[in-house]
Amino acid sequence: MQEINQTAFAQRRQLLDSVDMKLESSRDALKKIQTDAKVSRADARAEFKTALDAVKARETELGSAAKAARNANEAGWETNRSALAKAHQAHLDALARLDSVVRPPKI
Repeated sequence: MQEINQTAFAQRRQLLDSVDMKLESSRDALKKIQTDAKVSRADARAEFKTALDAVKARETELGSAAKAARNANEAGWETNRSALAKAHQAHLDALARLDSVVRPPKI
């Protein structure tokens, strides 16, 4: 999030390319998590579905924020950059939550 918040308008293209690559990587990770979840307990599947829905919603929000940032002019960059950073962090948090549902910590 800090990296996003510190990116100048002139470097936005590189930042957005990086966000796109991270989003693609998270989609790959999501596929693996979904495969792992297929063997989970029945009671964990409901929790998984809720967490998966949250990831998909945050991914949509991140895509919208990236599009807005990509189309922002210099005057609107700070606002869009901030929204992008928040959407990126929310997406990462949702992915971490989903991963913890599939692979709970060992005690």
